Amino acid sequence: MKNKKVQRFLKRILDILASGTGLIILSPVILYYVHKISKEMGRPVFYNRLRAGQFGKAFKLYKFRTMTDAKDKEGNLLPDGERLTELGKKIRSSSIDELPQLWNVLIGDISLVGPRPLLLDYVTLYNKEQKRRLDVSQGITGWAQINGRNSLTWEQEFAEKVGSKHAAALSSGTAAIQMALMAAGVGEGDIVFCPTLTFSATANPIIYQRAVPVFIDSDYETWNIDPDLLEEAFEKYPDVKAVIIVHLYGLSADMDRIMDICKKHDVVIIEDAAESLGCTYKGKYTGTFGDYGIFSFNGNKIITTSGGGMLVSDNEEKIAKVRFWATQARDKARHYQHSELGFNYRMSNIVAGIGRGQLKVLDDRAAKKKYIFEFYKSELGAIQGISFMPDNEWNRPNYWLSCITLNDTKVKPLDIMQALEAENIESRPIWKPMHMQPFFEKYDFIGTDVSQKLFENGVCLPSDTKMTDSDLYRICMIIKGLFE
Repeated sequence: MKNKKVQRFLKRILDILASGTGLIILSPVILYYVHKISKEMGRPVFYNRLRAGQFGKAFKLYKFRTMTDAKDKEGNLLPDGERLTELGKKIRSSSIDELPQLWNVLIGDISLVGPRPLLLDYVTLYNKEQKRRLDVSQGITGWAQINGRNSLTWEQEFAEKVGSKHAAALSSGTAAIQMALMAAGVGEGDIVFCPTLTFSATANPIIYQRAVPVFIDSDYETWNIDPDLLEEAFEKYPDVKAVIIVHLYGLSADMDRIMDICKKHDVVIIEDAAESLGCTYKGKYTGTFGDYGIFSFNGNKIITTSGGGMLVSDNEEKIAKVRFWATQARDKARHYQHSELGFNYRMSNIVAGIGRGQLKVLDDRAAKKKYIFEFYKSELGAIQGISFMPDNEWNRPNYWLSCITLNDTKVKPLDIMQALEAENIESRPIWKPMHMQPFFEKYDFIGTDVSQKLFENGVCLPSDTKMTDSDLYRICMIIKGLFE
């Protein structure tokens, strides 16, 4: 007991010395932002809210103000994301908004180190065991916030990387597509064009919104949606709410033609770039041509957060709305109030932290994926009957998967998959088109048999970036053996 008292005393002395010194040294920075906030947002400069300190004692936690008091037509405060200013974003991303908390440390409300102080209202929701966190002094440096600095910085870093103005980190790429459809106003009975050659996660959110998918065939030049068939689809369905464009296996669609067609019909474009992060079309990243772009960080993607997704757009208002929906659409009110349907689609701070680390190796991963593709091409490209996925001059793929097709040969895709499987090596078929799937076959399909042929004749070869030259050579030898 005596030792604990001594420890608390020493910790308090350290808090006083550190916070006092910090306030003195950082006073020019604090005064600068006092002036800046006062000039751009008016007063008050500081924001405070009641928090629960040690033993549940209430105190006012101080921060720099980062939001305006903007209200809707009914006089209600707008959601936080819509009131956050550009200055506020910069202050938050650098944690400068928390500098005034040094005053809270100095006067003994909190410590430098300890669990983040809870909103006073939340304490009543905690059980006896959870309230044990109040037995110690609360602190500035909590260990793991649910939605904190990593999420904010991850969104900014990702948006800057791909060249978009705004981004919302979400729980999956599928969630991102649904949020994009909602932002586009897609609802019950609306027509949405969708490539047939894709994974079902592209099409499922259309059904979530009670909309109607119309599937469109691919072309051999890109393996993606055929622009000529897209034009044909508009002739049949002139009233279309949105068009989803997929960049399959890291290959970009023919975006110039697609953009011209969609602009002519004044329709919202949603790019599914789940497989194409790092891929560019004429120097611009896929996912940034349309109104919305989505990315996936599932475990098999070029970078992963174990699970997660991102929605990007140049429309700040729409991204703010998506963040609102994705966090249960909680209104700005003291009590829990919800005027719209919400979703639990937010990305956790821990997952976002993983993403920030993964983003640093994206270019290295893409380079290794390209190396794998070129290795296969050099070893297998001369075999009669094997063709590789298209590599157009205007497209810099990310080579997410190295894919081949077999034509006019006795060797079939299943032969390759089974031969590799016998050596404990996984490979997969090309996606089965959506219009051939039992669930989706009732919806209209516009096209011929291109996607069907790619599915029937295609193989996705092992493409893990951890593979060595020895691994790649072994795979090639197994495949070559089938053609001898």
